[in-house]
Amino acid sequence: MVQKIDLRHMPTKSRAWIEAERLKLARGCLGGGEIHYVAIRRLRQKDAGHNWKVADIVPQPSLLISGEV
Repeated sequence: MVQKIDLRHMPTKSRAWIEAERLKLARGCLGGGEIHYVAIRRLRQKDAGHNWKVADIVPQPSLLISGEV
């Protein structure tokens, strides 16, 4: 039996948590092992759906790897 999840009662994720998750994903990509920090920025105030975008990656990967990361 599959449980239905009510998204209104899901806990919100903090900026630090989202940045840490993006860093894990970036490091897992080919050539992303040297990345130390991923910064995100808010797209809209409070809205449903995707509300964050990667703003900066430190250090910047090469152009060949950038699309993958």
